[in-house]
Amino acid sequence: PITLSDCITSISLPNNKLKKIPEPILTLSGLRSLDVRENKIKVIPDLSSLWLSLRILIADHNKICKIDEKIGKCIKLRVLRLSHNDLHEIPSTIAFLVHLKLLTLDHNYFQGLPLTIAIGFKPKSSCFISI
Repeated sequence: PITLSDCITSISLPNNKLKKIPEPILTLSGLRSLDVRENKIKVIPDLSSLWLSLRILIADHNKICKIDEKIGKCIKLRVLRLSHNDLHEIPSTIAFLVHLKLLTLDHNYFQGLPLTIAIGFKPKSSCFISI
C-alpha cells in the first residue's frame, strides 16, 4: 500500500532556526528534494534511509561542521549545496556521488582543494563544483 511517506517528494524549510534536520524527515522514503538553507544546522546526519530517493540537498547558510560518512550512500544525489557553512573537511565518501551535477562548497574553511575532490571524485558526467 502507498503511504504518506511515499507521497511526500519535496520539503522546503528555509530560515526556520532549525538546529538539526528533524528525524521524521529521514523516514520519508519518497523524498527527492530537501531544502534546509538558512538555518542553524550543525550536522548533516546519516541520510542512508533516503539513499534511493534523495536527489537534491540544499543546506547553504547553516553552521554545518560535520557531514555523516554515509552521505556517499545517497547515490542518486544530483545537487549538493553546502556553501556558507563551517566545514573544514568533507567525507571521502562524497566520491561515491557519481551522479552529482552541482556541488557547492564555497565560503567554508577548507585549506585548499579537498583531497576527496582532487583525487577520488569521478562523476559519470560533467559536474559544476564551486569551492
